[in-house]
Amino acid sequence: MAAMHPSLGLLLIMLQLAYENHTKSPRSHRRCQLLRTCLTGQFATIHQKSSRRLAGLHLKTFQCLRAQKADLIISACDRTLYKDLCTKTLQSDSESRGATDIGVLAKVALQQTSSLAKQIQGQLSKQKDKSAAFKDCNENYQDASERLQDSLTSLKSKKYSDVLTWVSAAMSDSDSCENGLKEMGKASPILSLSATFSQLCSIVLAITNKLAGH
Repeated sequence: MAAMHPSLGLLLIMLQLAYENHTKSPRSHRRCQLLRTCLTGQFATIHQKSSRRLAGLHLKTFQCLRAQKADLIISACDRTLYKDLCTKTLQSDSESRGATDIGVLAKVALQQTSSLAKQIQGQLSKQKDKSAAFKDCNENYQDASERLQDSLTSLKSKKYSDVLTWVSAAMSDSDSCENGLKEMGKASPILSLSATFSQLCSIVLAITNKLAGH
């Protein structure tokens, strides 16, 4: 327990004496009231100062934790080939912004990659061209989506080698789609999305390798 401030101790003694004698004299009664007012002011001042110090400590702690979380994203993304995309992707998600564990960053990056695979599938399903090239491409991304779901399951179980295998396979599916369209002389309507997908896969692989200690 913190020691009492000397001035407060003296005031308490004087207040007690005044209180004991206040029935004997009106002057003592007034002195008691005066000391009580003074003492209340002293306590209020100390409380205000303590509150300000505590608020300052909370702010510094919050700033420190926020800096540590930002450093975690920067540290993870430094290991990737696409640092800007990695940083932008992770900082756009509230879960990864609040992460204190790189495993959370791997999960968020994987979820974003899986979401993009589904978005690409949606784009392919809207194509009026129903040729075999587009059909194969759609199947490629269907397979990629399933592999990414398997990756999320493996990540939860900390089977990092399986995550690397499934994500690499999903990246190959994307390449197969683009190569198939090119070979058939078809313009790819998802070329930009496919490039981003492959880059996200690369980011997931880099973060997972770091997570696995490679």
